[in-house]
Amino acid sequence: MDSGLQEGDESHRRFLHRTTAFRAVILVFVLLSSTPLISMTDSFGTDSNHVAGDRARTATVDFYTLEASPSIAFVNDTITFYANASSDDPGATLTFTIFYDYLDIPYATINAESPVTVNTTGTPGSVIQTYAYNHPGNYTQAGHPFFWVYLFVSDGMTSEPAIVKVFVSPPPVNMPPYFNYGPADPLAAPPAAAQYIPINISDNEGDTVTVFWDFGDGTNATNVTVAPPTGVEISQTHSWDPRIPGKSFYIQNYTLNVSLSDGQHPPVNSSTLVTITVGYNFPPTAPLLAASKENAEPLEPIIFTANASDLEGDPLTWTFDYSDGTVEVYHSGFTAPGLQVWQNTTHSFSTVGSHTVNVSVSDALVPFQVGDHNITVKATVRIIVNVVPIAYPLILNPGAPQINGTVGYVDVTASVEAYDRDGDVLTMTWDLGILGIRTNISGGGIEPFRYVQILRFNETGSYNITVTVTDGRPGHEVQQTALVNVSSNNRPPVVLEFNHEPYTLGDFAAANDSVKFRLVMTDREHDALELTWDFGDGSPMLYMNLTNYDAKGNITVSVNHSYALKGNYVVTIVLTDNKIGYFNHTLTSKMPIQVSIKPPVVVMNWDWWDYTSLALLMMIPIGSIGWIFLLRRQRQHIEDQGMTFDEWRLKKEIDSKGLGK
Repeated sequence: MDSGLQEGDESHRRFLHRTTAFRAVILVFVLLSSTPLISMTDSFGTDSNHVAGDRARTATVDFYTLEASPSIAFVNDTITFYANASSDDPGATLTFTIFYDYLDIPYATINAESPVTVNTTGTPGSVIQTYAYNHPGNYTQAGHPFFWVYLFVSDGMTSEPAIVKVFVSPPPVNMPPYFNYGPADPLAAPPAAAQYIPINISDNEGDTVTVFWDFGDGTNATNVTVAPPTGVEISQTHSWDPRIPGKSFYIQNYTLNVSLSDGQHPPVNSSTLVTITVGYNFPPTAPLLAASKENAEPLEPIIFTANASDLEGDPLTWTFDYSDGTVEVYHSGFTAPGLQVWQNTTHSFSTVGSHTVNVSVSDALVPFQVGDHNITVKATVRIIVNVVPIAYPLILNPGAPQINGTVGYVDVTASVEAYDRDGDVLTMTWDLGILGIRTNISGGGIEPFRYVQILRFNETGSYNITVTVTDGRPGHEVQQTALVNVSSNNRPPVVLEFNHEPYTLGDFAAANDSVKFRLVMTDREHDALELTWDFGDGSPMLYMNLTNYDAKGNITVSVNHSYALKGNYVVTIVLTDNKIGYFNHTLTSKMPIQVSIKPPVVVMNWDWWDYTSLALLMMIPIGSIGWIFLLRRQRQHIEDQGMTFDEWRLKKEIDSKGLGK
C-alpha cells in the first residue's frame, strides 16, 4: 500500500481514539455530578451476597477485531464482515454496532439501512454480517473508491472501536461475444451428406455464451460454452436432404445462421449460404404381389402381400385396385437405399367368380405418379362356396391293446383319413386326454390322406381319443372319437398265508413280549414286491423290497414285534408288485392279543367235596360203559333167537298191545 494510504489511515485512527477518550471524560463527569461520592465505592470484592454477572466499574473491552471478505468488490457484490471481541468481565453482554458507511460524528450514513446492532451473551463474542453496497465508495484513494466501516463494541461499561476499509468500484463494462471465424461461406454438399461445421468464438470477460444454430431447413441446435478471450472452437454436424421423391436434377438453397448471446447483449449473428444439388432419381423396382389363398368363399378375408424397393430409399405410394369398385392407397416413408418394403392389405369379395387385383407402386408424389415411376402388377383370386372337410372314423391298431408287463407299455397307432374338396389346408387337433394335445397339418389338396399319431400307454384303463378336423372356417369342424381299453398281462401278487404265532387259551402277551408274524406270498411273474408293515401301535412302519422267491415260487417273511403298552392291536400290510396297473393289495388282520401283565399261578389244596365231585364225574363214563355192555348183550340174545333187532322191536310192540294172543 502507498504512503498516502498509510498516512490517511493513521490520521483517521488518531481521530477515532481522541473521540473515544472525549466521550469517556464526558461520561465520568456526568456520573460524578449526579451521584454522591459514596456511591462510587465498588463493593464487588467485599460483598458476600453478590451474584454472577456483577461487574466492577473498571471492566473494559480488551480485545476486538473487524475483517471484511472480500475487501475489494464491485457494486452489488455481497461482502461478509467478521467481528470478534472480549471483555474482562466474563458475564458481560457485548453489543456490536457496525456502520457500513461511516462519515462523521454522530455517525451519519448516506446508506438507506441503519447501523446494525447485535448483542451477544458471554465473552468472547462473535458476529457475522453480510452487506452489499449499491453505489461506489465515498472516499477515493489512488483512484479507487472505498468506504470506512466502523465497529463499536460495548460491554455496558466501556466501548471500543475497530475500523476496516472496503474498496467498492462501479461494475465493469461488459462486451458482447464475437466470432473469430464463422461457418464456411458458401457451403455446397450433396443431399443427405453429413457436413462438419466448425466455428471459433471469444468473449472478453469469459462469459458463458449460448450458440444457436438455425440450419434453414426447419431444424436447429444449441451449444452452451464458456468463451474465453483467447477463443474456443465448437461445431455441429448436419445434413440437408431436399429430395422430392420422383423429381430429378434440381438445386435447393438454404441459409445457415449462427447467433451468439451472453445474456447481456443482443445476439451476434453469422450467416452462410448452403447449396444442395439433387441428382437423377431412379424408379422403384417392380412389385411382387401374392394372395394368401387362390380360392376363397364370399366375404372371406384374403391377405394380399406386396413388396418393392427404391434405389434411393424414397417414400412409396401403393395403389390397390380390387376390380370390384374398391381402390385403396397407402404410403410408406423413407428407408435405407434399396431396402425391401412390404405392404399388406386385407380384402374380401362378395360375388362368386374370378377377381383381378392390380397393385401400382410409385416413388413420386402427386401429381408425378406417371411414366416409369408408376409400376403395376396383378394377381387373380377365385371366389367359390366352400364345403366342410370330410373325416372318416378313427382306426386303432391294435384294437384291444395289452400292456406287456416285461417292457411296461404298449404302443397304439391312431389314424384318421381326411380331405377337403376345396383343397383347403386342414388342421387335425388330437385330444389324447392324459397324453395331451397333438396336431397334424395337411398340405392342401383334394385327395384323401391318412394322418397318424403313435400313442404309448403305461397304465391300464379306458381312454377317450378325439380328433377335430377343420379347414379354419367357423362351423367347419368335424370330430371323430374312439375309446381305447388298455389292459395288462401282468397278474397281481397273492397272499398265501398271513398269521402270527398263536398263544394258548388263557395265556396273555405281556408288554414288551416279542410277537412273531409270518407272511407267505407269491406273484405269477415273479415281480419285485414292495411290502409295508403297520403294527397299529404308532411305531414306525416297516418297508421291504422282496425278490427272493423259493423253489415253489413263494416268498416267506417273518417279522418280530413287541408292544410297549397293553391293549388290542390291528396289524396291516400293504403289498404291491410295482407293475402296470399298480395292483395294491391291503390285508387287515385283527389279532386277539391282549397285551397285559400275566396273572400269577395259584396252587390250592383239595377238600372232601373236591374228591366227591371227582368221583361223581368218574361214574358218568363208567355208567355209560355198563349201559353199552348191556345193550350189546341184549342184541346178541335177539340174534340167537333167529330174529333181527327190528323184528324183535316189532314183536315187543305187538305184545305190549295184546295183539299177539
